[in-house]
Amino acid sequence: MAFQQDGILDADEARELYGLIAPGPADVDMVMMIERKGAPIEGESPRQFEDGKPRMDIGGYLWSAQTVASGGKTRVSPMSLLVARRSDAATASVASILRAQDLDLRVVIGVYKAGGDARSTNAQPVFEMVLESARIAVHMLHSGGPWGVPSEIIAFTYRSIVIKSAPQTRTGARGAVRECKFEV
Repeated sequence: MAFQQDGILDADEARELYGLIAPGPADVDMVMMIERKGAPIEGESPRQFEDGKPRMDIGGYLWSAQTVASGGKTRVSPMSLLVARRSDAATASVASILRAQDLDLRVVIGVYKAGGDARSTNAQPVFEMVLESARIAVHMLHSGGPWGVPSEIIAFTYRSIVIKSAPQTRTGARGAVRECKFEV
């Protein structure tokens, strides 16, 4: 079974996405922020962030880019970002964004080393994806599955995506950030 990358997520592909998420505790915390007209959608993540904006906990994501040959030239084609998360207070707001077809969302996925004080605003992500001029293309709600609770998958399309990664130093601080930007 493989993801079709046709912009439509079917039940088999949703099941496949959840298969990529490790059950049990992880050694990282993953969060997502969706900004709509500069205002973040509020989730239920208790973690504090240096910008003071709320985030939503996520269970995992899937993103890919591939080369495509066309007319003797090869180009890189980034795909939609898929995010899996447990449904929470933000679910209806996410559905509302889909219904309104907002085209200028800013979406940030952040990965933090787990542990430490979730109330501290000093933590910086060791991995981050930032989508600009994004929109919600798919919002799939379901129950059961590996989490056994109401869950959702959100697919985002976008104009640009920046991928940032950094090591975590012995002191816990983030080291030098590397980044790569794709334009669609």
